[in-house]
Amino acid sequence: MSVHSPNEVTTTVFLSNLHCGSCVRTIEEALQVLVPSPNFIHVSILSQRVIVRHPPSLLSSFIKEAIEDSGFDV
Repeated sequence: MSVHSPNEVTTTVFLSNLHCGSCVRTIEEALQVLVPSPNFIHVSILSQRVIVRHPPSLLSSFIKEAIEDSGFDV
């Protein structure tokens, strides 16, 4: 987790079972419904990671839990 501004934090999550565009959509959809909502979501199959910029009140643990609940190993 890194801090970009007082109103935004970046959380990076590495995954080992990210394989296709459907995986990307599943993760994006799971993260878009979080409250407060993320400001930016980038899911990379090539680097096997998810980068999320979000308000500090959206805890990194909630992001990881949403990804795990979608069937991915965090």
